[in-house]
Amino acid sequence: MKRGKVALTVCSTSFIGLGRAQQKALGYPDLPIALVPHPFGTRKRDELRGRLRLAYEYYEMAEILRLLLRRATGEDLPIENDYGAEPWAASTRKTKTTAADRLVLKRNLRNFGLDGGYRGHWFVEGHTEEAFFRELCQLNNVDLEQAGISLTNLGGRGQIAKRLPSHTFMAELRRHLLEEIFVYITVDDDEGIRQGLETLRHAGLLSAGYTRWSDDFEGSNFSDQELVSVVLGITGARGTVSFSTSDVAKARIDKSGQTRPTGKALEVAAGRYSPLRGFAKGTRWGKGLARFAQSHPELNGARRQALEIFELALSMSWADFAGTVENMECGADGKLVSRKQPKEDS
Repeated sequence: MKRGKVALTVCSTSFIGLGRAQQKALGYPDLPIALVPHPFGTRKRDELRGRLRLAYEYYEMAEILRLLLRRATGEDLPIENDYGAEPWAASTRKTKTTAADRLVLKRNLRNFGLDGGYRGHWFVEGHTEEAFFRELCQLNNVDLEQAGISLTNLGGRGQIAKRLPSHTFMAELRRHLLEEIFVYITVDDDEGIRQGLETLRHAGLLSAGYTRWSDDFEGSNFSDQELVSVVLGITGARGTVSFSTSDVAKARIDKSGQTRPTGKALEVAAGRYSPLRGFAKGTRWGKGLARFAQSHPELNGARRQALEIFELALSMSWADFAGTVENMECGADGKLVSRKQPKEDS
């Protein structure tokens, strides 16, 4: 690829970690990799199916093209297995690959279903949300790596207000835009966060939109009774304490008269009972909420918003990036709207 030739990197599932490390070491961390099941080399041709068969066909086609080019031009190109060895490696290091080159390669790989790079980057509020959605993946046999989706924890409300409008974060999202990687953000509703999202929206960097939980993640997706039930379940204190929704209601107002988000109120209320003092938001809490939502997918007669968001985020793995960006944009409510419709600014 560095010499201006079309190239395809194929890696089996057992060696994807090594493949990613080599990408960074060679200075191409965003180079797409066509991921195929392991083992690959020992399988017979008639055993191969789907993408694995297609990768095998490409391997053979590359050798045929090499021989045809040598016959037509006299240029002696390397055999596929020797491309990284000397003297070929030395010559390839001299040629720089542009972002446009990588984008063309990424589009071609996507057209044939062989793109091993990320297709979407999903940013979530904190540890609870990350654990919730990763547990949903486990429960629904979804492999985010295979789907081409990166899930990143933004570090909680305090960190998000600083990070969203930062130059570093915006530069990362601009790179995603150039590389045709969807960006989707789900965070709590807060004035500082709201302003950060607006900055990103007006810059055209939220290609898949965003979701702001009214109140917070817990309050938007679960009733107080459900939250109390999950707390008692994960702490093993069911039947030993009289923890109830009235405790949560009392904890919603702090000493200064300010309203606490539901998740924080739940922590404060639980801390007043000795058997529940080990409870805290985080990974175990997020997993418990995911298991509850999986077995009880509806809230007040409608599908829980978090489950709809989960399905929406997964759609980044197959959606057409170029077509989406050309025809849609992020509206003031975080949802994608047609560019032909008048925008509703906040």
